[in-house]
Amino acid sequence: MSLFRIGCKLALIGVLFFSNTGFSASIFIRTGQNKHQAAQIDPDFTVTANDAGEPVFSSFQDDRIQYLSQTGQPQIPWTLFTVLLPPNADLSSVAGQVISVQYESLGNGWTVPPMPPAATRDEQNNEIVVWPADKTIVDGKDIEIYQTNMFWPYEETRVIQASQLRQWRLAEIAVPLVRYNPVTGELLKLSLAEVNIDYKRKVQPGRAGQLKHDRRGRDRVGRLAVNFSDAIAEYEAAAAGTDSSGLTTYSTSESSLDAAQAGVNSTGYAIITTNTLKNNSTKLASFITHKQNRGFTVYVVTETLCTCTNTGVTSDGWGGGTGSTSAVNIRTWLKNNYLSKDLL
Repeated sequence: MSLFRIGCKLALIGVLFFSNTGFSASIFIRTGQNKHQAAQIDPDFTVTANDAGEPVFSSFQDDRIQYLSQTGQPQIPWTLFTVLLPPNADLSSVAGQVISVQYESLGNGWTVPPMPPAATRDEQNNEIVVWPADKTIVDGKDIEIYQTNMFWPYEETRVIQASQLRQWRLAEIAVPLVRYNPVTGELLKLSLAEVNIDYKRKVQPGRAGQLKHDRRGRDRVGRLAVNFSDAIAEYEAAAAGTDSSGLTTYSTSESSLDAAQAGVNSTGYAIITTNTLKNNSTKLASFITHKQNRGFTVYVVTETLCTCTNTGVTSDGWGGGTGSTSAVNIRTWLKNNYLSKDLL
């Protein structure tokens, strides 16, 4: 073996010993006009080698860390976090921007494997592998990426989705924890990042009102959003009929029901069925009693009538229909009743 090969092997062994160390990154998240307050997350992760002794980026020990790569792309880990947006944020306008970032080089010679393809089996138990039709895949690798002398992922942050949970507007953001140059084999480990989440606000004319007191949703969003303590003020102001953003009072709810003041521990249980099933079931009454004994307020909802079995109070049913019509009607009923009846 030549001295050059011995030197390379020793250097590689040095990299492998170094790679067994755990790492931590610090990510500061700012939203909209709130540039002075930042939420912070510190994902922990590790870099190890595979059984063949090749330097391969591998395991992670954080629930927020996920692989987002498509088939053939390098298996790069990202950290995901959720931010709470204002009640009148335009979800279509949400964008993430890294305004400051620091990386630490872990050296060259790394081999980051590609994301394997999706696979299933047919009735004869033959494996069916699904490769992307719009990519050139060689040895499982997306050649466009693996033959390009650039760090991948090319972007430093990504908006996964912007969506609405009940009346709460949320955005899920991802930041890659490493970036990889497949030509040189260099791996960059994220050390520090400042991420700004921008959005536009919108007002819904003719829909003035106030947000509902959604305590159950508040608890759930409080566990999800990294900036909850800073962003909740606008929701509290809207629920009180004021607006801390300086704009007109707004509403994101289409229901005209009064604000629900359900306690955190109270629960509504809706049994959505049909008149035929309700009238002919021999087990429904015992099921209702079982749920009531567990502390639920039970509503039996048919096409024509909603009955609170605890109090006997009735209201409109879900409307009936078949196929997509019934699905839309049931969804509409749930949307109009989940707060006032404190439904899960």
